[in-house]
Amino acid sequence: LSDFEGRPRGNPRTEWSLDPQKPIVLFVGRLSPEKNVSLFLSACERLASEVDAFQAVVVGEGPEGAGLPEMLRARPWLHWIPRAYRDRVLDLMFASSALAICSSYEGLPTVLMEALGAGLPVVSTDVGRSREFLRDPTGFIVDADPRAFSDALQRILALDPAMLHRADPEVRK
Repeated sequence: LSDFEGRPRGNPRTEWSLDPQKPIVLFVGRLSPEKNVSLFLSACERLASEVDAFQAVVVGEGPEGAGLPEMLRARPWLHWIPRAYRDRVLDLMFASSALAICSSYEGLPTVLMEALGAGLPVVSTDVGRSREFLRDPTGFIVDADPRAFSDALQRILALDPAMLHRADPEVRK
């Protein structure tokens, strides 16, 4: 847990030219079919039609990332960070409002445990052991459906910012 102390240690919003006023919805992982970044992007499309100000940040690279450069041009709310050291990702978690895990298969996602350690609310499909760790308001288990993801992300973005980044005491045990 010492990795989470004193975060953020840098300024990820400045480092990656992210708007300091808009909340960040984060996706971290290899851009492979089982990680389902397309679900994240579809959910964010829907979210963008309902929420005025937010930023979706995708961290990772892989075969499913081929279309991202073209998508970036038409979606000012979308940002892509192909590669980032773990330390920088942890800082980005502390600057974010929510993490999305859209996987169709996982055991125990490391990114889930890191987000919970950072007190970052998570919206996840029902994969791996996510059901054991996520409960309102630290996170939500949703169907692998853009509407369900978008609705849960919208609930998190509506939270009082002071409620974010408070790790669930049960998770820290």
